[in-house]
Amino acid sequence: MISKQFILFFILCSSLFAKVEVNLELNKNDSIYRLENNDIVFKDDKLKFSMKSNKDEVLEIFYKTNKNKLELLEKIELKKDIAQDYPQSNKYIILDDEIGTLTFLIKSKSYQKEFILNTNPKHETLINNEENIKKDERVYVDKSKIISNDRGEKEANIIIPKLESSTVVINNKSDNSIGAGVVINDGKNILTNYHVVEPDKENVYIAFKPKLGNKPSNNNYYKVKVVKVDMTKDLALLEMPKDLISKNDYISLKLADIDSLKKGMNIYNMGHPLGYYFAFEYGMLTNILNDYSWDEYKADYILQYSMNANKGNSGSPIVNDKLELIGIGAFSNKKGENLNFGISVIDIKNFIDSKDSVIVKKKNADEYKNKIIEQGLYKNIKLAKIDRNKNGIPDAMMKDIDNDGIWDIIAYDTDEDGSYERVTSFR
Repeated sequence: MISKQFILFFILCSSLFAKVEVNLELNKNDSIYRLENNDIVFKDDKLKFSMKSNKDEVLEIFYKTNKNKLELLEKIELKKDIAQDYPQSNKYIILDDEIGTLTFLIKSKSYQKEFILNTNPKHETLINNEENIKKDERVYVDKSKIISNDRGEKEANIIIPKLESSTVVINNKSDNSIGAGVVINDGKNILTNYHVVEPDKENVYIAFKPKLGNKPSNNNYYKVKVVKVDMTKDLALLEMPKDLISKNDYISLKLADIDSLKKGMNIYNMGHPLGYYFAFEYGMLTNILNDYSWDEYKADYILQYSMNANKGNSGSPIVNDKLELIGIGAFSNKKGENLNFGISVIDIKNFIDSKDSVIVKKKNADEYKNKIIEQGLYKNIKLAKIDRNKNGIPDAMMKDIDNDGIWDIIAYDTDEDGSYERVTSFR
């Protein structure tokens, strides 16, 4: 009789290892068939592996020829619950005219599978196998149900659902402004821009996408603690509320390798532009700028990209094809077309690894006294428009919210388009 201890041990061990599924498929006249051991394949047949794992897993694909030599074909990094093909896109493994057997071996730490195929058999071999071929119950794969690497299907079925589960709305109650954030550190933290939380760091709230619709209701918001900030690089780290940790209804994104940043790579983004919650964008990484300064901020590396960006996109995740975080949205230059920028994973990693916040002494409102070009009242709140660069166009505005004669906040309009991108407190 099997003991309860053995059953518990077996269940525990099973949960530790990834559940990997690998299929070898044959594309024949645009029909796709799933291959099994001892199937027959011919010259110019097109093969492709489809793979999926319930955990992050590294697979190695080896092949063995008639010379019985095992050679590494490719190393594949599978991401949790994301289907992946090898080769990707419209590429295939094309067979040559060698006669004999072709063996593929797929290995990982917890998984191993072998495919042995008969290649280019002679006519008499085919006759001998005719009966077996007639009995072959090969599985036909409906092509319409295959998630391809083509633009559209992959986004709709994989990338968008994952981004919706890892992106949050961040609401600052002091000025009711919204921004975005992304879940990192195995769900323990949320990363965003410093300027998103700056107006009032004691009253920051987050919300995930509701199950119905996109706009969170008031009872969807949770108050969060600001753990650490870098006022130089415009970064802030928030603590995930305990109530949300227990629910575990979100996905945490991993940080991409620094070496993976390449001009021309496909990138994806989700934010809340102008209050259109959980809007999806895709585009291309067009540039990587080093030692870059904007407003009062400065970063080691800034990403320039072709995706659209508006207010509400600050702190939004920018990911690669593997759904790894390569940066977060930060600012735009409205003086040109589609000039949008994000803070790179290089600066993000350095920020996360640092022990302490980076605090910069705030400017005093008195510094702007000589740059005030207009003053007035709006809804009984004292306002002052400022021309920081002295070109005759206001590019900032100060407010005395509590009417005590002391300026409380300053809103910036760096691109001088009449719309304020960011608010800073003088306190």
